Amino acid sequence: MADDLVDSQRLIGLTRAQAIDLLGKPYREWDNIDHTIRYDIGDRPTIVMDLDPDELVLEVKDGKVVKSYLHET
Repeated sequence: MADDLVDSQRLIGLTRAQAIDLLGKPYREWDNIDHTIRYDIGDRPTIVMDLDPDELVLEVKDGKVVKSYLHET
């Protein structure tokens, strides 16, 4: 599902509030260092054992989502 949200760019242009209404409460919100909203999406299936969960990251500029991507931690 997270892959589909990123690939479709459905989140781009949403306000911060709209994104949170759609996706629910993030585990880390509005980081002052990089202006992102981050969602823990758990482990995606991989060949290699990975103990850290992946994240859906929304970059916010001027109150709107300008980029979304998956980050492997």
